[in-house]
Amino acid sequence: MWIELNDAEQRLAKYIGMKRYQMNRATGVVDAQQSDLNAEQIDLNGAGAEIAYCKANNIFPPTATDRPTKKADGTTHFGVQVDVKHSVNGRNLNVVRWAKAGDVDLYALVEGDFPKYRIVGHMLSSDMLKEERLKPGHSGMYYSAAREELT
Repeated sequence: MWIELNDAEQRLAKYIGMKRYQMNRATGVVDAQQSDLNAEQIDLNGAGAEIAYCKANNIFPPTATDRPTKKADGTTHFGVQVDVKHSVNGRNLNVVRWAKAGDVDLYALVEGDFPKYRIVGHMLSSDMLKEERLKPGHSGMYYSAAREELT
């Protein structure tokens, strides 16, 4: 099922994406992108995917733009901390190599391009952050799981 952001959600995603881009560049956050898209488009799609995930799960989306890093992008009604990862094509769930067990409970892969997204699946943090999942990429090593492995 595709989730299309309405006008207000699109404006929120654009604002959050722009502010994150500015904050990350100003504070020297390491760019761990695994895509050839430009960083502004990645930040917009990241914010849009998070909002779409939260919309689909009836939880409040992340709106903080005053700090460069965060752990969870949403917390379910059962207290599960979720980190939403975006991919235009949804082939793989990719997580930065410096992620740690306990940062979040669950990783979610959301595919699509602004303003339409679809939730591909989930993987528990304990299953994702395993040494055998480390792969080389554009910006060094990262954890990766194919969409077929997700629930």
